[in-house]
Amino acid sequence: MIHRFILGLIRGFYDEILSFFRNFYIASFRDNPCLFKAVLKGILNVERESLFPDFNRSLEISSVLSSKFSSCFGFTESEIEELLNQAHHIEKMKEIKDWYEGYHMNHTVVYSPWSMVNFIQKEWELRPYWVDRADSGLIKTLFADSPPSFKDEIADLLQGKRVEEMIDENVGFSEVNTPLLIRSLFLKTGYLTALHYLYLLGAPLCQLAIPNKEVSFLFQRIIEGWFVQNYGLEWYQQFLNSLLTGDIEKFSAELKELMDHTVSIHDTGRSPEAFYHGLMIGLTASLHGSPLYEIRSNRERGSGRYDYAIIAREPQTLSILMDFKRVQEGEDKTLSPLEREDLLKQTAEEALIQITQKAYYAEIQQRGLTRLLKIGLAFSGKKFCLVHEICE
Repeated sequence: MIHRFILGLIRGFYDEILSFFRNFYIASFRDNPCLFKAVLKGILNVERESLFPDFNRSLEISSVLSSKFSSCFGFTESEIEELLNQAHHIEKMKEIKDWYEGYHMNHTVVYSPWSMVNFIQKEWELRPYWVDRADSGLIKTLFADSPPSFKDEIADLLQGKRVEEMIDENVGFSEVNTPLLIRSLFLKTGYLTALHYLYLLGAPLCQLAIPNKEVSFLFQRIIEGWFVQNYGLEWYQQFLNSLLTGDIEKFSAELKELMDHTVSIHDTGRSPEAFYHGLMIGLTASLHGSPLYEIRSNRERGSGRYDYAIIAREPQTLSILMDFKRVQEGEDKTLSPLEREDLLKQTAEEALIQITQKAYYAEIQQRGLTRLLKIGLAFSGKKFCLVHEICE
């Protein structure tokens, strides 16, 4: 049913599909003399959408924050262990936990039942079963149309951070037009989970996180799609490879092309530092969860805080440290184009020097990694300058 509502919302016939199901449920529930009690499972807010206009008072709603029935939303850990023991594959518990666990239903943590059943049927192959099955059209639309602040939240969540935000438990599909309502829908649909929550003034303040690798891959796919749809998957892979292999001349040229033809000046104007951070997170989205790299952002290392790092997991692989600096728009309004380029280059070189002076690479050295690419990037609107240094 829920897929019909999503399709109706995206394609403009939401009221018609709502009217159809309202009549359907009235006939099935209210006008059914053989029915004593019923359980309706799903994510649609039946009260807000008035699916049962005549007997809302007879409904008992249990959400993902409720304690009642919390263990019924998926498989519990003890149930998974029993399944694995029966199949003689208890050694797969850690991988399964990373991929399919993480849904916090009040104080109960459950695993995705659809993913677990498919995982067993497919002979223990780790894949995003639920995400591949789910209709993510609405999620992609909401994500694409969301303000920069919400995209920044998702970027933080992709890095394993937790975000504290208010949630509206009563959100309806037709009302999703603000970050509050979008994240509320994401929580209800399983794309986010609430690790903890506290009611303030009648509304829950939740500590939100991406539940597991399966969902994380979906967000990565959405972010990658922004670049792939304009340039193609082959371009994206080559672009990313030029960065990872240290071919900075090619990387810088392709980044300039991307900035000139894809990015709006309005994107960089609202929160420039956050925009460039988000851009790099998006461009390297496919590396999150990679066995070859660890992605870090805004971490305190040495005597300061670096902006972005791609840390190799193997000594022979190149690690990358980035530091971003903004040239304020007011500083260069009277400058000629050549003077502006010189200022950008000077600022980028300062960013590069800062990586060394503040020993941002301390953690990388402690891991025994000797191959390092340092990048200083200065920007002013869509204009930027990138300087680099490779240490072997």
